[in-house]
Amino acid sequence: MSDAHTSTIPPHKQAQWSHIWHLSWPIMISNLSQPLVGAADTAMMGHQPDPAGIGGVALGTLVVHFIVMLFSFLRMSTTALTSQAYGKRDDAAILRPLQRGLMIGLGAGLIALLAHDPLISLSLLILPASEAVEGYMVEYIAIQLFALPAILMNTALLGWLYGLQSMRIGMVQLLLVNGLNILLNFVFVLGFDAGIQGVALASVIANWVGLLCILPFVHRHFARYLAGLLRLKDALTQGGWQAYASLSRDILIRTLLLYLVEAILLSSGGKTGDVALASLQVTMVIFFMIAYALDGFAHASEALVGTAVGRDDKALLSQTIWRATSLAFLVSLIITAFLWLAQPVILSLLTSQREVIAYMDGLWVYVLLLAPLSVLAFQMDGIFIGAALGHALRNSMMMSFATFVGSLWLFGYFGDAPLAFPAGALDGVVIAFILYLAMRGISLTLFLPQLYRRLSTS
Repeated sequence: MSDAHTSTIPPHKQAQWSHIWHLSWPIMISNLSQPLVGAADTAMMGHQPDPAGIGGVALGTLVVHFIVMLFSFLRMSTTALTSQAYGKRDDAAILRPLQRGLMIGLGAGLIALLAHDPLISLSLLILPASEAVEGYMVEYIAIQLFALPAILMNTALLGWLYGLQSMRIGMVQLLLVNGLNILLNFVFVLGFDAGIQGVALASVIANWVGLLCILPFVHRHFARYLAGLLRLKDALTQGGWQAYASLSRDILIRTLLLYLVEAILLSSGGKTGDVALASLQVTMVIFFMIAYALDGFAHASEALVGTAVGRDDKALLSQTIWRATSLAFLVSLIITAFLWLAQPVILSLLTSQREVIAYMDGLWVYVLLLAPLSVLAFQMDGIFIGAALGHALRNSMMMSFATFVGSLWLFGYFGDAPLAFPAGALDGVVIAFILYLAMRGISLTLFLPQLYRRLSTS
């Protein structure tokens, strides 16, 4: 299961087609396990007598996921800086991003625990619901916050493993946490009738057990790098904080804009009626599944591009970008063909409502465009994260966000406009989203010359 052999792969073989695939497929598999946890949480509460439990889990999960999303830079920054140090073969620099990520993750998680009451009060203010739903939400958040330090430290550790091109150990970590979470859901809710408390407790135990179990496993494979893990004074006083903070700041801005796009998307879709909104939710579920699959190549690109930048190897960088993007585009076409051929089966699995299925028939042409027109966005994200060019990621997302909002205005979702669609039509919302995805890829591609100028070798 070890990926430690990647350190022995010669530079000219790092961007081989087989090596890129070797790095990508474990991420694709582990990513696809993520939505199963949410499905299990919902299913467990769906079998309880009070339907308000489903809403409580949904709102509580939204709050916790938002906090985790704010700290997504723990994975991305750690991957970028670790992969570049790995390319330079600088053992001390390889360890520092992990130390800093673990410290920030633990500290942020503990602060969230201490700020328990203000967090819950803010959640109730922003997400008002019925008294029953709010009660369940408060119960869920109160317990789930104990998982937060482990979740954030797991995030940093995963970024470090990706930076070392150790995707299979990262897969073990995610499958262990997600698999145990699902199993404990059944044990606590169906076995002990623990209700929403059992759902939250399953997450707490799974994340802490996953962290404590994977650490010895990681140490066995990477003892060379982890010898000074507990020498935190070095991590606090040595250089590199400015680069870490700058990259993390830009990734945070990018992530907030990405989250805002999704919020505006659902808000705009909500104005088109209940059936249209349900159809939009089905479309987004399919999109997220596409993203989970294509992210495998994006994460592989992060590691390989970071290694190329660390080695100052322009040829390796060029090969990585071309081959990883080509493989990702090929897979996007396979996904598109599957969506085209399996439309009736996919829709029957996602909904039994005939009105939604009929509405989706008119939207399916846009669904077929999602994979090929979003693949460049995912790939360029991975490339620029690996290169630690945070300002490019930030500026590209600003341009894409402006494109999205401008398109919605053009299509009449903020009032009268020349290209407004008829009332109840969802076409403009989905087209605006596709244009936003395309702009993310195109705008980042325009920054590629800046990336190549950072490297001096041919």
